[in-house]
Amino acid sequence: MESAAGEKTGKTVKKVEKRESLDQISSFLQRRFPEIGFALKVKKYRVGEYLEISWTDGPEEKKLDDFVKFFKGAEMDKDGIMFRRPSQFIRMDGGIEEVQNPFDFILRNRSRTILN
Repeated sequence: MESAAGEKTGKTVKKVEKRESLDQISSFLQRRFPEIGFALKVKKYRVGEYLEISWTDGPEEKKLDDFVKFFKGAEMDKDGIMFRRPSQFIRMDGGIEEVQNPFDFILRNRSRTILN
């Protein structure tokens, strides 16, 4: 197995299916913000897919940043070239598992209710 930088790591990386990733994200959002309805939309672009999370009112985008970073499957290097990268998750047994998420990036789109 190669790391995002191309070196041999010897680790197995589990590829997470789109449905599983959507279920995990939805479950987290429902537990963390039960009063808010989130919409998850998978969108395609030239070289892959990304996820857009939309909601009205509720938490600011920054409140989702730490969570979202674990579910995006790509990064930009210093030259602006995108590369796939695994995320690390801690399993229930305490072990660490590296996973490759299906979405290259995740957009957060919060709208606000306008009151008159």
